[in-house]
Amino acid sequence: MKKFQANTPSSPRLFWPDVVRIIAIYLVIHLHTFPLSENLGLPVTLFNRFVVLSAPLLVMLSGALLLGKQEDYKTFFKKRCVKVLIPWIVWSFLYMIIWFNLHHSQIITEFFAPNISIFLSWTRFFFQVFMSNFWFLPMIFSLYLVTPFIRILVKNTAYFDNLYLIALWFFAASVLPFLSNSPLFPRWEPNIILSPVYYGGYFLLGYMIIKQKILKINNTPILLLIGISPFLVSLLPVKERLIYEFTSGFLLPGTVIASVFLFKFLFIVSKQLEKYINMPIRRIIAAVSGASFGVYIIHTMLTNLFEEQIVSVLRLFHGELLLTPIVFCVVTIIVLLLQKIPVLKNIVP
Repeated sequence: MKKFQANTPSSPRLFWPDVVRIIAIYLVIHLHTFPLSENLGLPVTLFNRFVVLSAPLLVMLSGALLLGKQEDYKTFFKKRCVKVLIPWIVWSFLYMIIWFNLHHSQIITEFFAPNISIFLSWTRFFFQVFMSNFWFLPMIFSLYLVTPFIRILVKNTAYFDNLYLIALWFFAASVLPFLSNSPLFPRWEPNIILSPVYYGGYFLLGYMIIKQKILKINNTPILLLIGISPFLVSLLPVKERLIYEFTSGFLLPGTVIASVFLFKFLFIVSKQLEKYINMPIRRIIAAVSGASFGVYIIHTMLTNLFEEQIVSVLRLFHGELLLTPIVFCVVTIIVLLLQKIPVLKNIVP
């Protein structure tokens, strides 16, 4: 992880991406650890809906930071793709070992048939883990692969050309599948080939919001109100499927609307707060942000191994709701420590 440096002409570090990244990765942890219950009250129930913002915020952040840059292929793939690929491979092997020990009988039955060689069996098991355990990594990796072409697109097209492309994406990948889930317009499923199409809209939106100012509103209360309104609609006490499912997935219309307005909200608020944050706090924020990729990779391992023990202790004090912040803090500390070790820092960059 690069050490935090003060904003200077030679080595600027933007504050707002750190804020967005930390919030997004916290929502990822919340999605995977928060106890499901119908008796937690309206504020908690509403906040639970916000977990669908995690992936869109991260993809829009990547688009905002990457699409405006000019890099040759060698520099880009070394900085981006290799940084994702090495941890993805290493941690897939580690997850294989853990799952093989925890679910030995099930894995033997599924992957190690008598008529299949040991090598082929382990290969099948590895690719199952590699392609399904970290669905976000195949998705962002596939977006990285097409980023050089998207850069050419945004460099040589006008504002309204990009706006037209976004509109096509919104209707084809979000609105129409929401209204009629059919083979012609299917709901999204994890797919490394189609991910650039499905998530490319968010990727381009992030760039357009920050660089091309697609969203002219700068009033933070209005941005916040519009951003949370899709979640309020989805909480209405009705059984109409379209209303209930309005924000129930990463690509559904309510989620797209909320993501756009809340991304702009976080951008503006972060810029406003930046001047009030002293240097030690900014270093901490930068360090936590720099650990977010590693946190995403290993938090599932920690929760699989220790969630029952942690929850059993928290139940004694009626503190189940503390599981998410505990996992977030513990995993972040682990990643920051691993980043200090020369060999291991490459697998939690």
